[in-house]
Amino acid sequence: MNLSCLFILPLPSAMRHFCLQLGFVLLSTFAFSAPLLAQNESLSPIGKWKTIDDNTGKARSIVEIYEKNGKIVGKIIKVIDPDKPNPLCEKCTGDKKNKPIEGLEIIYDMKKDTYY
Repeated sequence: MNLSCLFILPLPSAMRHFCLQLGFVLLSTFAFSAPLLAQNESLSPIGKWKTIDDNTGKARSIVEIYEKNGKIVGKIIKVIDPDKPNPLCEKCTGDKKNKPIEGLEIIYDMKKDTYY
């Protein structure tokens, strides 16, 4: 049987209605899923983020996350605390002890995952 003949033959009204509905559903599914697939880039952690205190709900700092030499790095670029301008990291250990919190790298050597 030649399949091209099926498209030439007139279809019953119910079948035409079904085909139109099916076509509309398929077209709608594609039209609405395409932007979601394009948003994959927006799932990246790269950018500036505001940290929020879990107890008070107030903003604590702005952290910038970026890529450097193929790794993900994050540093505090601004501390949001009007009572303590330019605070030092008193709880840090090693070479970060008593260094200014602004500019401090808090995420380093993180590998980028390609599955997001």
